[in-house]
Amino acid sequence: SIACTTVGVLADRFGRRQILLLCFSVYALGALAAALAPTIGMLMVARVFMGCGQGAQVMAQVLIRDLVDDEASQLQVLAVLSSMSPAIIVTSPMIG
Repeated sequence: SIACTTVGVLADRFGRRQILLLCFSVYALGALAAALAPTIGMLMVARVFMGCGQGAQVMAQVLIRDLVDDEASQLQVLAVLSSMSPAIIVTSPMIG
């Protein structure tokens, strides 16, 4: 939750594109570090980095509001994204 508020402030100050790319990079590096973590401590640190990168999720809602004009379409896109998150969480362990 701290990352979400920080990302919003940084995006307003420096621009959404730069902060979005930074968040994606931090998340990807955290995921790579988590995959290669030799100890549980390193895994926990990597997961913290992944959580910081996940702060960009808030910007997805802002971008949808900016890019989609019709309010009904905005709600439809947000509903699809909201329903995909639990499905991804459930299926990810099965994929490996």
